[in-house]
Amino acid sequence: METKNFQVVIKSYLEQLAELDAEFAVKYFDEGKKIEECCAYIISEMGKMAQNNVVGATDDEVYGLAVRYYLKDVKVDAKIGNHVRIVCNQIIELTEEEKEEARQKAVRQYQEEELHKLQSRKKPAVKKEIQVQPSLFDSQYETAE
Repeated sequence: METKNFQVVIKSYLEQLAELDAEFAVKYFDEGKKIEECCAYIISEMGKMAQNNVVGATDDEVYGLAVRYYLKDVKVDAKIGNHVRIVCNQIIELTEEEKEEARQKAVRQYQEEELHKLQSRKKPAVKKEIQVQPSLFDSQYETAE
């Protein structure tokens, strides 16, 4: 979901820029370029700047990389993993369908986590209590000497 929202924000910015700048619009609507690849490029470039696997960027830096992707012949690093967490400072209004999909995903994730917890618990060892029956030969009373 985070990546999709990121793509929506970047695409919205680029479309506004294309409306204002005819030269950029020509490059933006080039069929060889895709928003998914543009976002992958941004993430890969941010990854190169990361220290201890963390990087922060301003809107201008991120949008600048998006524009660069469309204006230059850049290579996108295909080694981008799912370990990337993207935080957008833009609020995206979700449709009812997207909200329902997110809710169902959250419920499935919660169920999987709970199932994993149950499965990973160690089964308690069953302790058998040994009941000792008193013997006729055992003395219940100690004799004082």
